[in-house]
This record gives sequence, structure tokens and C-alpha cells, in this order.
Amino acid sequence: IRYVFETPYIFNFMEWKFQDDIPKIRSEYWAQIPANYIYNIALKGYLKLDKNESEVIKDCFVPGANKADCSLMKFAMENIPAFHDEEFMTARKNYLSAIKFELSEIKHFTGAVDKVTKEWKDVEDELRRNQSFGIQLKRGKDIMDHSVDQLIKQETDPLKKATKIYEFIKTSYRWNGDYSKYCDSGIKKAFESKKGNVGDINLSLIAALRYAELDADPLILSTRSNGFATELYPVMSDFNYVVAQLTINGKEYLLDATDPYLPFGMVPMRCLNGKGRVIGDRKTSWHEIVSADKLKETSVLMMTLDASGKITTTVQNTSSGYDALLNRKKITSFSTLDEYKKDFANTHDFNVVEDHVVLNLDSLDSPLIERMKIEQDGFDLNVSQFIFNPFILGKRSENPFKSTDRFYPVDFAAPMDERISIQFTYPDNVEVISVPEPVALALPNHGGKYIYSVQVTPGKVMISSWLSITRTVYTSEEYHYLRELFNHIVQAQGGDLVLRRK
Repeated sequence: IRYVFETPYIFNFMEWKFQDDIPKIRSEYWAQIPANYIYNIALKGYLKLDKNESEVIKDCFVPGANKADCSLMKFAMENIPAFHDEEFMTARKNYLSAIKFELSEIKHFTGAVDKVTKEWKDVEDELRRNQSFGIQLKRGKDIMDHSVDQLIKQETDPLKKATKIYEFIKTSYRWNGDYSKYCDSGIKKAFESKKGNVGDINLSLIAALRYAELDADPLILSTRSNGFATELYPVMSDFNYVVAQLTINGKEYLLDATDPYLPFGMVPMRCLNGKGRVIGDRKTSWHEIVSADKLKETSVLMMTLDASGKITTTVQNTSSGYDALLNRKKITSFSTLDEYKKDFANTHDFNVVEDHVVLNLDSLDSPLIERMKIEQDGFDLNVSQFIFNPFILGKRSENPFKSTDRFYPVDFAAPMDERISIQFTYPDNVEVISVPEPVALALPNHGGKYIYSVQVTPGKVMISSWLSITRTVYTSEEYHYLRELFNHIVQAQGGDLVLRRK
């Protein structure tokens, strides 16, 4: 297939995607552009060009009595693999191999030059003067009613003052689900209606913090689904979100008041996407957005096989960091706590779930704890031999990394810490004859580890499973190690205990 596409839209010169959902033998793109128009040209993705040529075509652009040469650029790739979305990745446009054009300047025949791509200092000044951005930051008084004003004036500790303001803003608004770095309604109207987009809520937060004489600035960013922001030059369309950067005694906190279940100092996982740009009153800078906490979950299961063959398990599941955030949102997605408990019991293949309690659901600075008692049918002890998998909760049954190769990084967003501790007690007329083999694997460069151990003593089996992912991003070269690690996790947690009647 070969075709020619002509466009008068110089600001949106068509990019070309070499890679797609299907493999390609060859993909070639020729771009012919008059010399009057200067573009920043960027190759995205992880594949290399097999052809990168250019030539000058004389007098190809003739508007009226004027003439200009053209640049003819030829780009090609061969044997292009299909692109497949996988687990633990950011936006596919970050990695899909493509040529992108960004208009930088226009050279007129009069000799005048229009700079289209501005420098950061120009964009920052525009943002500070923007009615939906910088001007709104001066209106903190519009949202700090008398009672809150008095509350913070009585507080001398800046961190406690900031926490009170954060809780006030977070509980005063309902996020409408829209992303933006700009206010939609404006701070005052959004506060009166008690709802708004990301800009309405988080710019209100920054304005309130500044009104309280705290060092707070907006940090604009691009969410994980939106792709990475361009760093070489300002492309404002790359930025679709804003959070607050607060500095107290030299320590920086990132704050987002759109989610009622976010504790102070934590931003949603959608924001964990490379770097954002801090827009201060006098200075700006790039800021690496890293997770303030882990995806951390610890499960303790105390299992008892009685003489009748029935298995009773008491469970305590403790989650913190981003796991606690996700679990709180899951639980509160049900109309009542009883509805959640009913759904949990119906989802799992258990006979009875009793004494199911949830602790610290509203205490965001504390770990979320779930406790319950589970009854299962167990086994017929009259048979000579039977098998049992003790991972009745939290089991990884499949490897999330299915492709043999991966040409782009693995991005977990936050470090992971998963621990499962199981104590299985059995009666005197039963013995264990086989258990899974232990596993001890470590990723290169201190990237993490998985440790699985089984200890058998008379009447008891102790099982420990610990996965630690210490980094958020792993290169495509490290992918094979990760894939192998998760293969061993699936095998270990899928292994059965083999028991028999004495």
C-alpha cells in the first residue's frame, strides 16, 4: 500500500506510526516540508530506523511570487514486531515506535521569524497570568471561611496546619472525574458548588495553603494513561493534571485532594509517571514523581484440619500504602459493609465466612485490617492419601508477564511487598509426605527477591511466601529476570501439600 497525504495544517503535521497491533515487513514514511517551517522531529519507541535519509528539492514551494526549497526526509523500519499491551506499563504511545513532528518556528519571506515552540520561561509567565491557573492561586481567602481561618491561626506547627487545610479541602469537594491543569469553574464557584475538576480542587488546595503562609506551588504533570511529558521543550498539551507541592522545613510533600481515601503526602497512582514541572512564583523546576509508599500487604492464615476432615482458617490481612488505598476504595464501592462481606463470601469457594470485621476503614494513616474465620469441607480422611493447596487467599495463579520478549520497560508505579504466612495444623492420625521445594531468587542490581519456605514439624506445617519488588521501573533487558521470578512464584504457590492417613 502506498499513498500521499497533503495537509495545510502546519501545526499538526501528521506523525507516522511504524508499529501497530500487527507485525509488519516494512513501513516507510516520506515527509516533504517547505524550508519556511522548522520542526522538532522525534523518534519515539525502542526500535531503530533502517532508513534515515534527507535531500533538498529546489523551488518546490511557490506561494505567489515567492519560492522556497523543501526538505524531503525518508524514514523506514523493517521486520517490525507487533505491539502488545501488557501488565505494568504506562501509556502505549510512550513505547509505540513512531516519528512525531512539533512545529518550532516559521520563517516568513519578509525575513520575520515566528517562534512557535516557546521557552519554559515564556510558558511559565503565561501560566502565572492565566485566569484559570495563576490568578486563581491568589484567591485563597475566597474559600477559607471564618471557622477554618481561626482554626489554622491557632496552630503554630506548619505540618499540622497543612494537614488541617488538606483535610478541609478534601472533604469540601466532590471530584467530577475530569482531568485538567486549569480550573473549570474557578476556585470560588467550585467551592460554592462543592464540586469541580482536578484543577478546581487542587488549585484551591494550593491557594488555601498559600493563604496560610505555607510554601506551596502547583506541579503540572501527565498521568500514566496520557503518556510522558516532553522535557526538551514545553508542550503544554502534554500536561493534563496538577497537584500541590508543599515544602516544610526542607521536606517536600505532594498532595492531591481529589480522592477522599488519599492520606496526606500521597498522590494517586495515576500521577506516578516520570517527571512533572513545578510552577513557582519566581522559579520553576522538573520534579521526579515517585511513590510515597509501597503496595504492601501481609496475610496471616492459621489453618486447622480437625479429625473429621474439616478445615477452619482464621485470617488477618493487613494492607498499607497503595494496597490500603485500593482496598478501601474496593470496600467502599459497595453500598454497605455488609454488602461487601456478602460479596466476598460469594466470590470465594468457602462454606462459611464468619466474624468478618474491617478495622481502620476511615483511619487513613493506619493500616487497613481485615479479620475473618473461614470454614471449608476439607477431606475424607478415610482415603489413604489427599492433596491440599494452603493458598486459599492471595494466590498468584498466573504470570502477568506472558510475552517471551519485551521491548519497553516494566513500570510497577510503586515498590511491592507481599507476604503470606500460613500455619497448617493437622491431627495425630495424619502425616505430611510431600511439600513443595523451597525457592530463593534475587533480581540483579538489588531489584527485589522472592523467598518461599516450608517447615514441617510433628502436627504442623509452616509456610512463608515473600515477594519484594524494590524498584518501580525495570528495563527491557531485566524483563527476563522478572518473568522468571514470577514463574517461580506461580509454581511455588500452586504447589500442594500431600498428606495421608497413618
